[in-house]
Amino acid sequence: LIDTNQHFIINRQTGYIAAKQPLNPATTYEFDVEAFTVAHRNDILSDGNENDDYKHSNRGNNIN
Repeated sequence: LIDTNQHFIINRQTGYIAAKQPLNPATTYEFDVEAFTVAHRNDILSDGNENDDYKHSNRGNNIN
């Protein structure tokens, strides 16, 4: 994410872009994106469920 005005930030874990400050409704904001990945909603939801399964499957396992 290239934002010369530094209005936006990207969450590297989720990939979501968020505003760093309140935005004005009548203003157009621009930022450049060098690369992106297209993901369908079902893929994102299934990835989240896989992480939940991993957490549940490791309960009770003691790692020393």
